[in-house]
Amino acid sequence: MSRSFISILFLYFPISHGDITKMMIMYGTLTGKSEEAVSLPETNCTQLCLDEIECIAASWTTDNICLIYNMVLSYNDSDHVISIEQSTSDSKSIVAVKTSVSSDICPLLEDNIYGSVPTKRMLNNRYVTYNWRKTSNGWMMKQCSAAIVSRNTTFHLCLKPYSFAQDGNLANGLNHSEAMKFCETKNKTLLGLDRMVEITVPTNLPEVLEIIANNGFVFWLGGRGSDCENGECKTFWTDGWSIWNSTVKTEIINPCLAVANRTFVARECNEKLEGALCAWDFSEF
Repeated sequence: MSRSFISILFLYFPISHGDITKMMIMYGTLTGKSEEAVSLPETNCTQLCLDEIECIAASWTTDNICLIYNMVLSYNDSDHVISIEQSTSDSKSIVAVKTSVSSDICPLLEDNIYGSVPTKRMLNNRYVTYNWRKTSNGWMMKQCSAAIVSRNTTFHLCLKPYSFAQDGNLANGLNHSEAMKFCETKNKTLLGLDRMVEITVPTNLPEVLEIIANNGFVFWLGGRGSDCENGECKTFWTDGWSIWNSTVKTEIINPCLAVANRTFVARECNEKLEGALCAWDFSEF
């Protein structure tokens, strides 16, 4: 008789409120952007994902090829949909998924699969919660390029700074309205700020540091100044997710927000800048 479900491997690693990390192991195939491929037997492949804190899933085939999948991809990768197609023991291919549930609960294959892992490219060392959504024959979620910031314990944004110079047609830059439309073409939103420290994540990515070193890099944020008088604007409407109230000194009437030299600045909204910080809501996928 063919089977679709093998076992659950437990790692007693507390996350919060009694949750522990478990590996759900099943027959199936996994498609997405893998972080690495190594030659390992099946049990070692599962253990490798269990031990690597950023790993969310692994797949193994009978030729001992083990593929490891992370939630956050490199800057040069695109966002990927990662999916599991469940099969039976006849296929011989095995998928192991990292999940975080209460110690007394055994996950069911009929449900969404929830997990939580830390990631190096985010703020405050928070764990990022993720959700494999159930499909007709498996599960799916999305991998993020190139960084994640968390605005609370359950609300995470996948963000990526884009340099227009990488597209020859945009080498002269875009104004604020054009930058908003540019992000929309990437299925993202021009990101505003919830707090100043959020700038540190995108500007510390190695690929962005290289752009800054070679060309400088002034990029648009989502947000426009209001309540401006006497050279100061006190309120900035950001990205639809948060409203950032701060003060910026500027003589520009109702300016737009940008990042220059790793700090936020006010710029004329019609000015052509070199890039944009785009994001999508990782929590909702």
